[in-house]
Amino acid sequence: MGVSERQIYDWENGVKLPRVDRAVALARELGVSIQTVCSALGIDVTGVPDGDGD
Repeated sequence: MGVSERQIYDWENGVKLPRVDRAVALARELGVSIQTVCSALGIDVTGVPDGDGD
């Protein structure tokens, strides 16, 4: 993904949030939805469509 261990540490610990493109890449790499990544990062995604027409 082209990110350092420090960047990942910062994301995991709420120090910083990833750029949108990196959050999407992380979701792809982990095989989860972008909503799952956002929720894990503490970003409220209530009411955001999931891309499946919901």
